[in-house]
Amino acid sequence: MVSNSRGQYRSRPFLLSTVRPEGIVGGDIMIWSSPTELFCEISNGIHDRSPFPYTFFYGLTNGTFAYVPTEAEWRLKGSETDICLFTPSAEKDLTEAVVEYLLAHQ
Repeated sequence: MVSNSRGQYRSRPFLLSTVRPEGIVGGDIMIWSSPTELFCEISNGIHDRSPFPYTFFYGLTNGTFAYVPTEAEWRLKGSETDICLFTPSAEKDLTEAVVEYLLAHQ
C-alpha cells in the first residue's frame, strides 16, 4: 500500500499496478526487477520461494519509489519508515505479487 501526504492509504491494486515486477527468463535463470530498493530480507525471501534455481533481483530500475522496509522494520520504527511511501503491508503485497509473477513465468 502507498500513503499520500495526508496519511490516506491506497489499496493493494495501486501498489501492484505502480510497482510491478518485470523479468527476463533464460532457462533456469530469472532476473527480475522493481523500481524500488528492497530490504535484503524481502528480496532474499522472494529468492527462497522462486521456482528458478538461479534468481536475481535488480532494484531501482525503470524509476524509483524508494525503500520498501520489512514489516519488522515498521514495528521498530526503523530505517526511513517515517518518510516511506509504503505502508507495513507493502512487504507482503509485493512479495506475493512477485512470487505469482515468477510462478507464471516458469
